[in-house]
Amino acid sequence: MTFAFGATNFCHTPPRGGRRGEVDLSRIEIPERYAEMFGADPDRTYSMEEIIALVQPMVPEGVIVDESMVAGFLGLGAAVNPLEEDLAFYNMLSEDYKKYLEEKNAKEERFDPERARDGSFELWCYYHLGVPVFSMDLWSVPKPAGEEKEGSGLSPEQLEKMTSEEFLALGEEKIAAFMEEAGVPEQFSAKEVMASVKGGQTDPAQLANMVKQMPKKGKGGEDTNQDNKANPKEKAMLDYSDQALGGKGFVQWEKFEHPRLGEVEIGGFVPYMATTPPCSITDSILGIHLPWIFKLAERLPSLGINETRVTPKGAGVYQLEVWVENTSLLPFPTAMGRRNQQPAPAVVLLEGGGYTLLSGYPRTPVDEMKGKSRKKLTWLVRADKSTDIRVRLNSKSAGSDQTTVNIGG
Repeated sequence: MTFAFGATNFCHTPPRGGRRGEVDLSRIEIPERYAEMFGADPDRTYSMEEIIALVQPMVPEGVIVDESMVAGFLGLGAAVNPLEEDLAFYNMLSEDYKKYLEEKNAKEERFDPERARDGSFELWCYYHLGVPVFSMDLWSVPKPAGEEKEGSGLSPEQLEKMTSEEFLALGEEKIAAFMEEAGVPEQFSAKEVMASVKGGQTDPAQLANMVKQMPKKGKGGEDTNQDNKANPKEKAMLDYSDQALGGKGFVQWEKFEHPRLGEVEIGGFVPYMATTPPCSITDSILGIHLPWIFKLAERLPSLGINETRVTPKGAGVYQLEVWVENTSLLPFPTAMGRRNQQPAPAVVLLEGGGYTLLSGYPRTPVDEMKGKSRKKLTWLVRADKSTDIRVRLNSKSAGSDQTTVNIGG
């Protein structure tokens, strides 16, 4: 596991998608060597959904074809958004974390953590290491008491610059807030708009143009301008600076003559004031949040040897079966790790003397294991007399185990 302390909080808010990739998943060309195998036309393009439908009947029963598998064997380039399978456990753990905070009487209204920036340590680890990656901001400026629900923070000008993927990544709640602020008629729901964008019937630029043409009247008929609305988080930061820091969290803007740039203004929020709590509450904050890290550690992939079985086949030949189990909730590796083939697979080794392997290998890799699952490995062994074989499981990131079995005894 990789854990980072900073401005993001993957424990509270899972890593978000919406980043633009270099591959158009609605227009994928299938190379001839695969097209013949799948019964596809190499001269046309396919959507990801169409390719999955072509491939699924060709894989063994129980194997699920997903985007990461297709992207892997077609070489569709680097992944730029979290994979759905990983988001499933991130969302589940996020709900568990919020329940944990409630049990600690630490449930309070807070602003969403910052979105991880491209090139950040958290995202680099997620896309490259293949292990669960979490982050925590520990504290943020609290919402003022009685604060109304947070606005969307979006303007039509921002919307028209977005791709469809970026728009959908905003989520239904934020899109609904934007539509309400823009005065979109109630019969148009955020869910319907998202479905329309996803299906290609419309795009963010068209939506922005529609919103611009709508009358912007607020309660009482007053004009409302999205750009003139105060950012709710900055408003809360100003309130916090005044009430808790005696105004020391904000420096008034002043003109300054820069030797190269000429006249500029200097001022604004004091660095780190929005992420650094008062010293008087740091111990209580650490006491609440740090134990959650140990709870996460208990859910990391944990591989072990669950069972062994030796079956005589006659003429000094024995069948050795070993069941490897992942006793944890989280998979080994993550879905992104499977795509990138990171980290190195676990390996089961057979060690000792006095026997001959008839099938199987002395080093057998275990590439992946879902959470709470078992996998059986089988060897055929010849032993003319009783001998012990040490079965050893090695993994750099998911634990190790070993046991000894007797053959020919």
